[in-house]
Amino acid sequence: MGDSVCEELEDLVHFSVPDLPARGYVVMEEIRRQGKLCDVTLKVRSETLCSQSVPVH
Repeated sequence: MGDSVCEELEDLVHFSVPDLPARGYVVMEEIRRQGKLCDVTLKVRSETLCSQSVPVH
């Protein structure tokens, strides 16, 4: 049993990109600013104010 565990670990590859979340947030923010990262559009109507649409995620 011990030998098979060691053989499996020899095939293990660890891949890490420490700054991936930081880089990803910058890209996602740009996509959001372009209005492409939108799941729902809230439409607000008011009798006293003009109607507005707000894209949200």
